[in-house]
Amino acid sequence: MLLETLLSLVLGTFISQYPLTMIHSSQDGDKILPTTIEAVVNSATKNTRRFKPQKIDTIQKSLGLKSRAKAAIVVDQRSGSVLFEKNAEDQRSLASLSKLMSTLVFLEHNPGWNVVVEMREQYKREGSNTKIQLGDTVTVRDLFNLMLIASRNDAVMALVSATGMSQYKFVQLMNEKAEALGLRQTVFVEPTGLNPLNRSSARDIAIMLHEVLKTQEARQATTTLTYFFRTKKLGQSFAEVNTNTDLLGSYLQNPPRYEIIGGKTGYIEDSGYCLASAVKNREGGEILAVVLGAETRLESSQELKSLIAWTFANYAWREE
Repeated sequence: MLLETLLSLVLGTFISQYPLTMIHSSQDGDKILPTTIEAVVNSATKNTRRFKPQKIDTIQKSLGLKSRAKAAIVVDQRSGSVLFEKNAEDQRSLASLSKLMSTLVFLEHNPGWNVVVEMREQYKREGSNTKIQLGDTVTVRDLFNLMLIASRNDAVMALVSATGMSQYKFVQLMNEKAEALGLRQTVFVEPTGLNPLNRSSARDIAIMLHEVLKTQEARQATTTLTYFFRTKKLGQSFAEVNTNTDLLGSYLQNPPRYEIIGGKTGYIEDSGYCLASAVKNREGGEILAVVLGAETRLESSQELKSLIAWTFANYAWREE
């Protein structure tokens, strides 16, 4: 509670109050992600009010956070400016953040939200699976939500099957999509994230999250705390809890001051604890933040909160 209280008061306090060491950060938001994300942002905001981050001239202006995560990045959602980075180009296992790309490929081949899918033994994987009985049926919409809310691996495989593609073909499209987005450090060998050979970078993951959150269905899913649904064949009721409760239950989900736009968690032993989220504030700031390789789930959420708090304390968003 102490950490969260300090963070929630960050806009009126000095960075020295944080339990983290200071280092130099990206200066004045001058590093820009590749033109793929810039072009998307400029196209999406062409006829809307546009805000650009500007460094606040305070005692803190040359300081940034030393994140304990292995890699991290904070990006302005609208301009693509990098506001903080640490090893952002390093290629690492990304665990269930792989489901961001699975989401993008699925959405391009969605057979229909109301299509009913039968759960089969072949969809089961290690780690997180649903408790739906084999032979029972659910809608594609339910499977989509289970993939993003509870990170269920069998839901991913059922969605792959629902597209009519083989796993091999689906993964091929994941890699083609990564190439099309300019994700230089990203490669996939399967769609769930269980294989440590699924690899990416903090920078690439920020772009993936940006793309995923263009869709209302993804934004709604990744900000839902608990998802309730009923199977079609047997009529069984289930409640699935979001894997990102540490953020969704925090001060960051407190509109209009702060609002979480969406996000995703990930963990396997090779990746450490990973977390990506998009957050906006009432001053017009809208950022993407990614941390990779934290030692614990709690550390990943605390690191992300600290990066978000530091960014909103050090940058102001002014209308162009």
